[in-house]
Amino acid sequence: MSPSRGTMSILFSFVLGAAAYADPPAIPAPPKPTAASRPAGSKADPRTIAILLSQGDDALAAQDFRAARDAFMDVMSLEPGNAHAQEGAAVAHVHLSDFPRARDELERSMGPGGPTRSQVITAASIYTRTKNPMRAAKLIKQYLAAHPQADEPVLNALAAALGTADEQARKNRLFLDCATLYDSENTKLEATRSGMKRWGTEWLDSGAAEQKGSAWRRVQGEADQVSTQINSLNRDRSRAESELARRQSAAKFGHGSGWQGLIQQQRQEIDRINQQIAAAELHREQILASGERPPLPKSIDPAPPEMKPPAVASAGSESAQPAPATERPKPDEVAVAPTPPSPSPPPSPDPAPSEPAPQPSPRPAETRKHRVSTYAAAFAVAPDLLVTAAAAVPDGSKIEVQNADGAAFDAELVRTDADSGLALLRVNGQKLNYLSVADSFAGGSVTCVSFPVPNLFQPKAEVIGGSAVAVKSPWEIRLSRSPRLGGGPLLVGGKVVGVELATRDSEAGTTPAASLDQLRKLVGSDLPPGGGISDGASVTMQLSAVHEN
Repeated sequence: MSPSRGTMSILFSFVLGAAAYADPPAIPAPPKPTAASRPAGSKADPRTIAILLSQGDDALAAQDFRAARDAFMDVMSLEPGNAHAQEGAAVAHVHLSDFPRARDELERSMGPGGPTRSQVITAASIYTRTKNPMRAAKLIKQYLAAHPQADEPVLNALAAALGTADEQARKNRLFLDCATLYDSENTKLEATRSGMKRWGTEWLDSGAAEQKGSAWRRVQGEADQVSTQINSLNRDRSRAESELARRQSAAKFGHGSGWQGLIQQQRQEIDRINQQIAAAELHREQILASGERPPLPKSIDPAPPEMKPPAVASAGSESAQPAPATERPKPDEVAVAPTPPSPSPPPSPDPAPSEPAPQPSPRPAETRKHRVSTYAAAFAVAPDLLVTAAAAVPDGSKIEVQNADGAAFDAELVRTDADSGLALLRVNGQKLNYLSVADSFAGGSVTCVSFPVPNLFQPKAEVIGGSAVAVKSPWEIRLSRSPRLGGGPLLVGGKVVGVELATRDSEAGTTPAASLDQLRKLVGSDLPPGGGISDGASVTMQLSAVHEN
């Protein structure tokens, strides 16, 4: 079975009218996540993995794509083969316009059983933007072979892939097979809605859709005739160019000026054909512009992962749900299954037969608030004051910090400094050991304290070696490994000389940092006059902040 003229016309006309995607900026691909950062023989806490996956999904739903990316990347650092995290990271990277990384993570997420529905939709989102749409079309074809039921979003994803295929791709057998598949799947989909037809991706009354389709086919037929003329002119140009090459070769061995005249004649002939081709292409575009094009997608939004994250098993129980993302888990807590909803009230009695039942008003769309979790390092600079990365504590956040002993405390935001990227927090009702702040720093070796390994229940601050040049703007330092969380202190001789502000985009060799002067400006007169302790690992805490979006 070959594609119908109407369907193929729609697809090919969309190819002619689709806007070209610009190549995304080159971004160096990060190293594939590994578990090498964990101590030998250690095992990732499955509770941490399950909660981070849940938080990543919540962040996707809240459209906080950086928070989602961070959560999924943390999972992959603990469990490199986690397909849910890989696919979730791919979706986040698409929304952050980081298409090379999105492509890599999506490919890693696909199992031997073939792509899932969400994976093929995300594939269309990625590959239509990276000029490899037939890769998406191939995956969708594979998916539809295993899932024959009508699926409108998947069909629209296939239309986007075929519609952005280039001239060379449309000559391949795969394009024809996928166009045929589109035609049959579209017919199957239309059969699910009596009296309705699809005009592109819009549903219309069948009569209106047929009328629009008939008019567009007439326009496309005229354009096809011009396309035939263009193909003939392209063949004439190829023959003329071959003749020009023959005359140029012969002129090398000829005598007199006769050959130069023949060469000039042939170049003029090629110029004449090029002008005819340009005029015909313009005429074809004018014909197509005179009709109403069927609305077809030029791109597709990625789909959130379908795969469910694992449940968190508690000691002595068969299974349990992941801890809710609304709070940072305490070390001795396990999550419980959500409380079932209350039963609906019984229906009211039917109205009397003589009274028609009133039609219910349309129910307004429910707006659901999603909770987004962010993490950072934080360290004490006074008995009740902590310094951290401002990006991790947006306004309105519920902030908690957890110390090296596993105790958790509430904290409140005192102030932030946009220039430095630092935030000052206060812990009420607690007296903390704190670090001394140095008087000056001119560059040299430093140590950094942060949390390179994700753990929500027993976070362990680790000391990382590094070096720093003299402070400049912007200031970057070199560390032997990524600190993962921003907000950790930079120390020389046990005294603070700066604050690292790492993100998941940062590389160990170029970690952004806030200077000693910026730290002193943030704390100001709240800096205590007396000296503190020099053990950075014992006073550096893991911070979690939760806000609604």
